[in-house]
Amino acid sequence: MVNFVSKGGAIMRKISLFIIVSIFLVLAGLPTSLLSEDVPMMTKDELKAMLGNPDLVIFDVRLGSDYF
Repeated sequence: MVNFVSKGGAIMRKISLFIIVSIFLVLAGLPTSLLSEDVPMMTKDELKAMLGNPDLVIFDVRLGSDYF
């Protein structure tokens, strides 16, 4: 009976891990899909035309790995 309980605990840990990983993978892809539709994009030429504007504010939100 002790062997059965330990097997049941291992199965529950595997199920819990599977659920946690699944939730993480779904949430990790969610922001990208939401932002790509909601955030307007601009070209380099459009940005260059705006660079003389004193009201222009630029937020660089790239990750460190995106710079290279």
